[in-house]
Amino acid sequence: NGAFDCCDMPKIELPDTLVTIGDQAFSNNDTLQEIIIPEGVETIGTWAFAACDSLSRVSVSASVKAMNSNPFCINPSLAEINVDPENPYYCSIDNNIYSKDHKTLYAVPGIMQDRYTVSDTVAVIADYAFYSHKRIIRVEIPESVETIGKHAFMSSEIKSVNFPECVTNVEYGSFICPCIHKELMMAELGETDEAYDPMCGDGQLLSVFADSVKKYGQEIDPQQLENARARL
Repeated sequence: NGAFDCCDMPKIELPDTLVTIGDQAFSNNDTLQEIIIPEGVETIGTWAFAACDSLSRVSVSASVKAMNSNPFCINPSLAEINVDPENPYYCSIDNNIYSKDHKTLYAVPGIMQDRYTVSDTVAVIADYAFYSHKRIIRVEIPESVETIGKHAFMSSEIKSVNFPECVTNVEYGSFICPCIHKELMMAELGETDEAYDPMCGDGQLLSVFADSVKKYGQEIDPQQLENARARL
């Protein structure tokens, strides 16, 4: 893990004997422009190629079985993501990474701007899918989505997200976003609770959820909620 973190290498050629790329193995590489994951690699670790400012093109081979917590996040120049069509676990559509059945969204290209509409095939927005994305400011979530993963939108510049009734599970830290505002949250569900994250400081709005939605996989603490409201 972290083997070449913060090492500026314009070109990386991975051997075909490689099976696992560790967590943050090549992260914080400002000069890397392209990475090709060769046949034989089965696992790409968490943030393996994160925060590579110049990275614009990624190719993922058919052998990859696991990509942990969006290994390609925080890459503002990333425009092209290609997954080998023969990969049985993942696929790429319009440069987004999905599960093969299109039900889980794993990664979004960093170059996308303004409004992003999640595909209506998606049931799960995976951990870190939009983490620290600096160009998308509004996300449209379709009625198909049920789960929003851990830190899915954390540290992004997103200002507005809608919450359809189908969303029933929101994992830890999903919406710790500096730009998100209460008046821009589109809660069209009737009775709502305002859920706040203690990590965000004095009552910064985390998100607006229906009563049925669980925050961090647990029921919202009524006292914590009341304390947060009192600080507004």
